[in-house]
Amino acid sequence: MLFSLHFLFLCLYLDKYCQVKEKQMDYLGSKIRELREDKGLLLRQLAADMDIDTALLSKIERGDRRANREQVEKASKVLSFSLDELIVLWLADRIADAIQNEPLGKEAINLTLKDI
Repeated sequence: MLFSLHFLFLCLYLDKYCQVKEKQMDYLGSKIRELREDKGLLLRQLAADMDIDTALLSKIERGDRRANREQVEKASKVLSFSLDELIVLWLADRIADAIQNEPLGKEAINLTLKDI
């Protein structure tokens, strides 16, 4: 059931993405920034706790770079936030990147949903 809810969450994000193709989506970076700011952490504090460079974290938050899975896991621990929810956002970014500017991207996602 948890997987189903996360998958539904991912699909809702991707549906929004397919309607706004010209803008690069950045679900994970935005969420990390939101969580960091809610906790009152400076960028350099979170970067140090995640054992990454401050510039890299800044790029992740802005959507200029994509985090890897290990970085997502570290962010989850440091920010005390659900790993599953961050992984869903990370996957949404990866899928959105893969279908960016593809006119048939939404149709491909719908076909995939039927088989999952």
